[in-house]
Amino acid sequence: MGFGLVSTIGYMEYDHHLLTALAERWRPETHSFHLCVGEATITLEDVEVLLGLRVDGLPVTGRESYPADIPGYLFRLLGFVPERDGRTAIRLSSIKEHLQRHKEVVDISDDEALQRARCHVALLLAGCFFPDKSQNKIDLFLLQLLEDPKNCGQLSWGSALLAYTYRALCDSARSGENSTNMCGLLVQSWAWSRILKVRPRCDRGYLEPEGFPFAARSNGRHTPPTWTLYWLDAVGVRTFGCPGHTSTTTMLWRDTTHTE
Repeated sequence: MGFGLVSTIGYMEYDHHLLTALAERWRPETHSFHLCVGEATITLEDVEVLLGLRVDGLPVTGRESYPADIPGYLFRLLGFVPERDGRTAIRLSSIKEHLQRHKEVVDISDDEALQRARCHVALLLAGCFFPDKSQNKIDLFLLQLLEDPKNCGQLSWGSALLAYTYRALCDSARSGENSTNMCGLLVQSWAWSRILKVRPRCDRGYLEPEGFPFAARSNGRHTPPTWTLYWLDAVGVRTFGCPGHTSTTTMLWRDTTHTE
Protein backbone atom coordinates (compact mmCIF):
# COMPACT_ATOMS: atom_id res chain seq x y z
CA MET A 1 0.00 0.00 0.00
CA GLY A 2 3.06 2.27 -0.02
CA PHE A 3 3.60 2.64 3.74
CA GLY A 4 5.92 -0.29 4.49
CA LEU A 5 9.02 1.84 5.09
CA VAL A 6 7.39 4.56 7.18
CA SER A 7 5.83 1.88 9.41
CA THR A 8 9.34 0.86 10.53
CA ILE A 9 10.01 4.25 12.14
CA GLY A 10 8.02 3.44 15.24
CA TYR A 11 7.05 5.83 18.01
CA MET A 12 8.70 9.23 18.21
CA GLU A 13 8.17 11.51 21.19
CA TYR A 14 7.61 15.05 19.95
CA ASP A 15 9.71 17.94 21.22
CA HIS A 16 6.97 20.57 21.33
CA HIS A 17 9.40 23.38 22.22
CA LEU A 18 11.34 22.70 19.05
CA LEU A 19 8.24 22.39 16.86
CA THR A 20 6.80 25.63 18.23
CA ALA A 21 10.08 27.48 17.71
CA LEU A 22 10.32 26.30 14.11
CA ALA A 23 6.70 27.24 13.40
CA GLU A 24 7.42 30.77 14.66
CA ARG A 25 10.26 31.14 12.15
CA TRP A 26 8.18 29.98 9.15
CA ARG A 27 7.45 32.58 6.48
CA PRO A 28 4.48 31.96 4.13
CA GLU A 29 5.93 34.31 1.49
CA THR A 30 8.88 32.00 0.81
CA HIS A 31 7.65 28.70 2.30
CA SER A 32 10.82 28.46 4.35
CA PHE A 33 12.24 28.82 7.85
CA HIS A 34 14.11 32.11 8.25
CA LEU A 35 17.28 31.35 10.21
CA CYS A 36 20.32 33.43 11.05
CA VAL A 37 22.41 31.30 8.71
CA GLY A 38 19.96 31.69 5.84
CA GLU A 39 16.65 30.27 4.69
CA ALA A 40 15.98 26.55 4.94
CA THR A 41 13.00 24.44 4.04
CA ILE A 42 11.77 20.86 3.87
CA THR A 43 12.03 19.39 0.37
CA LEU A 44 10.60 16.40 -1.43
CA GLU A 45 13.97 14.72 -1.08
CA ASP A 46 13.77 15.14 2.70
CA VAL A 47 10.34 13.51 2.74
CA GLU A 48 11.55 10.54 0.71
CA VAL A 49 14.80 10.04 2.63
CA LEU A 50 13.48 10.70 6.13
CA LEU A 51 10.13 8.88 5.92
CA GLY A 52 10.51 6.56 2.94
CA LEU A 53 7.37 7.85 1.23
CA ARG A 54 6.94 7.94 -2.52
CA VAL A 55 7.33 11.43 -4.02
CA ASP A 56 6.54 10.56 -7.64
CA GLY A 57 3.54 8.83 -9.11
CA LEU A 58 -0.14 9.77 -9.23
CA PRO A 59 -1.41 12.79 -7.27
CA VAL A 60 -3.43 12.28 -4.10
CA THR A 61 -6.87 13.70 -4.93
CA GLY A 62 -10.39 13.11 -3.68
CA ARG A 63 -13.22 11.51 -5.61
CA GLU A 64 -16.15 13.43 -7.02
CA SER A 65 -18.79 11.43 -5.17
CA TYR A 66 -19.31 9.20 -2.16
CA PRO A 67 -21.04 5.81 -2.21
CA ALA A 68 -24.78 5.84 -1.60
CA ASP A 69 -24.58 3.20 1.14
CA ILE A 70 -21.77 4.57 3.30
CA PRO A 71 -22.19 2.13 6.25
CA GLY A 72 -22.10 -0.84 3.89
CA TYR A 73 -19.08 0.55 2.09
CA LEU A 74 -17.23 1.10 5.37
CA PHE A 75 -18.01 -2.46 6.47
CA ARG A 76 -16.52 -3.88 3.27
CA LEU A 77 -13.52 -1.57 3.54
CA LEU A 78 -12.67 -1.91 7.27
CA GLY A 79 -14.55 -4.99 8.46
CA PHE A 80 -16.84 -2.98 10.75
CA VAL A 81 -18.90 0.21 10.74
CA PRO A 82 -17.08 2.98 12.66
CA GLU A 83 -18.77 5.92 14.33
CA ARG A 84 -19.17 9.04 12.24
CA ASP A 85 -19.40 12.79 12.81
CA GLY A 86 -21.71 13.95 10.11
CA ARG A 87 -21.94 12.07 6.83
CA THR A 88 -18.31 11.53 5.82
CA ALA A 89 -16.12 12.19 8.90
CA ILE A 90 -15.09 8.93 10.61
CA ARG A 91 -13.92 8.95 14.22
CA LEU A 92 -10.43 7.60 14.72
CA SER A 93 -11.29 6.59 18.28
CA SER A 94 -13.75 3.99 16.99
CA ILE A 95 -11.06 2.52 14.71
CA LYS A 96 -8.63 2.33 17.64
CA GLU A 97 -11.23 0.59 19.78
CA HIS A 98 -11.93 -1.90 17.00
CA LEU A 99 -8.25 -2.79 16.70
CA GLN A 100 -7.97 -3.15 20.47
CA ARG A 101 -10.89 -5.56 20.53
CA HIS A 102 -9.43 -7.66 17.71
CA LYS A 103 -5.76 -8.02 18.59
CA GLU A 104 -5.58 -11.68 17.58
CA VAL A 105 -4.15 -12.16 14.10
CA VAL A 106 -4.29 -15.96 13.99
CA ASP A 107 -6.24 -17.71 11.25
CA ILE A 108 -7.59 -14.63 9.53
CA SER A 109 -8.37 -14.49 5.84
CA ASP A 110 -6.58 -12.31 3.31
CA ASP A 111 -9.60 -10.00 3.18
CA GLU A 112 -9.58 -9.58 6.96
CA ALA A 113 -5.84 -8.88 6.95
CA LEU A 114 -6.35 -6.21 4.29
CA GLN A 115 -9.18 -4.65 6.30
CA ARG A 116 -6.95 -4.42 9.38
CA ALA A 117 -4.15 -2.95 7.29
CA ARG A 118 -6.53 -0.23 6.10
CA CYS A 119 -7.44 0.53 9.73
CA HIS A 120 -3.78 0.95 10.66
CA VAL A 121 -3.08 3.12 7.60
CA ALA A 122 -6.15 5.25 8.41
CA LEU A 123 -4.70 5.96 11.87
CA LEU A 124 -1.35 6.84 10.28
CA LEU A 125 -2.88 9.18 7.71
CA ALA A 126 -5.26 11.09 9.98
CA GLY A 127 -3.33 10.80 13.23
CA CYS A 128 0.13 11.69 11.90
CA PHE A 129 0.33 12.81 8.27
CA PHE A 130 -2.88 14.84 7.75
CA PRO A 131 -4.29 15.59 11.23
CA ASP A 132 -7.04 18.12 11.77
CA LYS A 133 -7.49 20.19 14.92
CA SER A 134 -9.69 17.55 16.54
CA GLN A 135 -6.97 14.89 16.10
CA ASN A 136 -9.84 12.40 15.91
CA LYS A 137 -11.31 12.44 12.41
CA ILE A 138 -10.56 11.08 8.97
CA ASP A 139 -12.59 11.98 5.92
CA LEU A 140 -14.10 9.25 3.81
CA PHE A 141 -12.23 10.40 0.70
CA LEU A 142 -8.93 9.30 2.27
CA LEU A 143 -10.35 5.88 3.05
CA GLN A 144 -11.54 5.57 -0.54
CA LEU A 145 -7.92 5.91 -1.67
CA LEU A 146 -7.08 2.77 0.35
CA GLU A 147 -9.67 0.64 -1.42
CA ASP A 148 -7.27 -0.79 -4.00
CA PRO A 149 -3.86 -1.59 -2.37
CA LYS A 150 -2.05 -1.62 -5.72
CA ASN A 151 -3.35 1.79 -6.79
CA CYS A 152 -2.74 3.15 -3.30
CA GLY A 153 0.92 2.21 -3.58
CA GLN A 154 1.22 4.21 -6.82
CA LEU A 155 0.12 7.48 -5.24
CA SER A 156 2.57 10.26 -4.38
CA TRP A 157 1.89 10.34 -0.65
CA GLY A 158 5.16 12.17 0.01
CA SER A 159 4.27 15.20 -2.11
CA ALA A 160 0.78 15.33 -0.57
CA LEU A 161 2.32 15.27 2.92
CA LEU A 162 4.75 18.06 2.08
CA ALA A 163 2.00 20.24 0.62
CA TYR A 164 -0.20 19.65 3.67
CA THR A 165 2.67 20.50 6.05
CA TYR A 166 3.43 23.71 4.13
CA ARG A 167 -0.21 24.75 4.36
CA ALA A 168 -0.39 23.96 8.09
CA LEU A 169 2.75 26.02 8.78
CA CYS A 170 1.43 28.90 6.65
CA ASP A 171 -1.93 28.87 8.44
CA SER A 172 -0.11 28.92 11.78
CA ALA A 173 2.09 31.85 10.71
CA ARG A 174 -0.86 33.91 9.46
CA SER A 175 -3.09 33.24 12.46
CA GLY A 176 -0.36 33.55 15.07
CA GLU A 177 -1.60 30.38 16.73
CA ASN A 178 0.30 27.17 17.38
CA SER A 179 -0.15 24.68 14.55
CA THR A 180 -1.62 21.43 15.84
CA ASN A 181 -2.34 19.99 12.43
CA MET A 182 1.12 19.84 10.86
CA CYS A 183 3.02 16.57 10.58
CA GLY A 184 5.27 16.74 13.64
CA LEU A 185 7.05 13.55 12.56
CA LEU A 186 8.27 15.18 9.34
CA VAL A 187 9.19 18.57 10.83
CA GLN A 188 11.02 17.12 13.83
CA SER A 189 12.86 14.51 11.76
CA TRP A 190 13.96 17.26 9.39
CA ALA A 191 15.17 19.42 12.28
CA TRP A 192 17.12 16.52 13.81
CA SER A 193 18.79 15.81 10.48
CA ARG A 194 19.63 19.44 9.59
CA ILE A 195 20.05 21.42 12.83
CA LEU A 196 22.90 19.86 14.74
CA LYS A 197 22.26 21.60 18.05
CA VAL A 198 18.89 19.92 18.55
CA ARG A 199 19.91 16.43 17.50
CA PRO A 200 19.26 14.00 20.39
CA ARG A 201 21.93 11.81 21.92
CA CYS A 202 21.93 8.07 22.50
CA ASP A 203 24.42 5.70 24.08
CA ARG A 204 26.45 5.86 20.84
CA GLY A 205 26.67 9.66 20.90
CA TYR A 206 24.72 11.86 18.50
CA LEU A 207 22.26 9.95 16.37
CA GLU A 208 23.44 9.41 12.81
CA PRO A 209 21.54 8.01 9.82
CA GLU A 210 21.49 4.23 10.03
CA GLY A 211 19.45 2.38 7.46
CA PHE A 212 16.48 3.68 5.57
CA PRO A 213 14.33 5.65 6.16
CA PHE A 214 16.56 7.95 8.18
CA ALA A 215 13.83 8.86 10.69
CA ALA A 216 14.01 5.28 11.97
CA ARG A 217 17.23 6.26 13.71
CA SER A 218 15.04 7.70 16.48
CA ASN A 219 14.19 4.16 17.58
CA GLY A 220 15.87 2.84 20.69
CA ARG A 221 17.30 4.67 23.66
CA HIS A 222 18.02 8.32 23.17
CA THR A 223 17.65 11.53 25.13
CA PRO A 224 17.06 15.07 23.92
CA PRO A 225 19.76 17.67 24.45
CA THR A 226 20.16 18.86 28.05
CA TRP A 227 18.66 22.20 27.03
CA THR A 228 14.94 21.98 26.44
CA LEU A 229 13.87 25.57 25.71
CA TYR A 230 14.53 26.92 22.24
CA TRP A 231 14.18 30.19 20.47
CA LEU A 232 15.17 30.83 16.91
CA ASP A 233 17.19 33.97 16.42
CA ALA A 234 16.44 33.92 12.70
CA VAL A 235 18.37 30.91 13.73
CA GLY A 236 20.35 27.89 13.29
CA VAL A 237 19.27 27.38 16.81
CA ARG A 238 20.22 29.17 19.98
CA THR A 239 19.57 27.30 23.17
CA PHE A 240 19.29 28.15 26.83
CA GLY A 241 22.18 26.61 28.72
CA CYS A 242 24.19 25.78 25.59
CA PRO A 243 27.67 27.35 25.57
CA GLY A 244 28.94 29.13 22.51
CA HIS A 245 27.17 30.92 19.72
CA THR A 246 25.24 29.83 16.70
CA SER A 247 27.23 29.68 13.50
CA THR A 248 27.00 28.26 10.02
CA THR A 249 28.10 24.91 11.48
CA THR A 250 24.75 24.73 13.26
CA MET A 251 22.99 23.82 10.01
CA LEU A 252 23.72 20.78 7.90
CA TRP A 253 23.38 22.09 4.35
CA ARG A 254 24.85 19.22 2.37
CA ASP A 255 22.73 16.99 0.22
CA THR A 256 21.55 13.84 2.01
CA THR A 257 23.20 11.65 -0.63
CA HIS A 258 26.58 13.39 -0.27
CA THR A 259 29.50 11.28 0.91
CA GLU A 260 32.86 12.58 2.03
